[in-house]
Amino acid sequence: MGKLKVGIIGCGNIFNLAHKNALKNIREIKVVACMDIKEKKAKEATKEFNAKPYTSLDEFLDLDLDVVEILTPTYTHAELAIKALKSGKHVIVEKPIALTTEEAQKMIKTAEKEGLWLLVGHTRRFDKRWVQIKEVIKKRNIVPMQIRKAEV
Repeated sequence: MGKLKVGIIGCGNIFNLAHKNALKNIREIKVVACMDIKEKKAKEATKEFNAKPYTSLDEFLDLDLDVVEILTPTYTHAELAIKALKSGKHVIVEKPIALTTEEAQKMIKTAEKEGLWLLVGHTRRFDKRWVQIKEVIKKRNIVPMQIRKAEV
């Protein structure tokens, strides 16, 4: 079996901080296209993979891709994922899956209808720093805390 052809949507912070290096180390894939609304970011990202840059979502989704990885702001996840799924691509979306439960449900239903995978990346749980924090909490018997945001 050949390598999976992957296309990236969103070549900003999370791509550069986490996904770029991870993608370079997965032998079973080939990143063939990078799409960003900012042409400069798309071009910079393609250098890492000898891929093609795109700024047009429609042109990008017309490509022969096996998987689309969505690394854009959360408020764009549902629209992009649904379009990618409807174009016949499996989708990996950065966490959180969507802004609302309703959007997430639409994404899931579209994946089911199309017979495709919709995966949500929760890679931080494997990050050494998070594992160390968990160990410190266990060893010191620290009670779990909750963080809440309130607007005044």
